[in-house]
Amino acid sequence: SEDILASVDALVADGTTDPTHVYWSGWSWGGCLACFHAGAHPDRFRAIFAGIPAGDFVAAHWASAPELQAWDQAAHGGNPDEAPESFRQSNPMTYVDAVRAPVLIIAGENDPRCPMEGITPWVDAVRAHGGTVELHTYGTGHHANGMDEQVAHMQMVLD
Repeated sequence: SEDILASVDALVADGTTDPTHVYWSGWSWGGCLACFHAGAHPDRFRAIFAGIPAGDFVAAHWASAPELQAWDQAAHGGNPDEAPESFRQSNPMTYVDAVRAPVLIIAGENDPRCPMEGITPWVDAVRAHGGTVELHTYGTGHHANGMDEQVAHMQMVLD
């Protein structure tokens, strides 16, 4: 994610981008990065969109599919109990008290990759710290497949 911030900095430095009008938008891993950067770099973004994210990596780990748990363990050197520092450093929950930009989250209610158990704690924590989060859920899994739902999601992001 440092590469993304460096790209934004380069665009600001050359006058292409107004630093007061930078928005983060991402789906899946990009949604996770959105939640992370909302708190880790709260002054960088005017608004945040996080599609099918995980905002609490620990809660998401325990609720996600076994394949995702295995990926977490490989990436972090263990599960959250075995590698707590690795999870703490990358977990958006670590930085949740600093979130200032308004956030839109769109998530599937039956997503085994980014389960709601990994989203609602982050949403609740942002709101508890005075932040604004709009949460829209849909009834299917990791991505909405219906065209009407996809169009509605894009309209929410653009709005």
